[in-house]
Amino acid sequence: MPAPKHGDKRAEQPIAAESRRLTRTVEPTTLSLAPLKWLSVSLAIIALATGAPVLPATNWREAGGRQVLRFETPIVPIEIDDTGEAIRRNTRAYNAELERLILVRPEQWYWVHRWW
Repeated sequence: MPAPKHGDKRAEQPIAAESRRLTRTVEPTTLSLAPLKWLSVSLAIIALATGAPVLPATNWREAGGRQVLRFETPIVPIEIDDTGEAIRRNTRAYNAELERLILVRPEQWYWVHRWW
């Protein structure tokens, strides 16, 4: 199934169908901080449906209690003809960026869920 383009009036139909199929499907990540785990594909589904780039952001504490918030380079959705593969590729890209951000300051990473 071809990936719909942003602005296409029929765009929501294939993505909605694919998202129903993949909502309970998750993608493996290679986070080196943990054993193989599974993450949600929701962010990729939303980005593909809207055409909006994902804006990664990170924050950290510095000496004296100062908080720093940094916005990273936007990740433009990867659009290909196969919607399922587009969702998988985008999810992998987001997870790779997450891994990169965690590895900059791993001592400040706090994951609320006990996944590892």
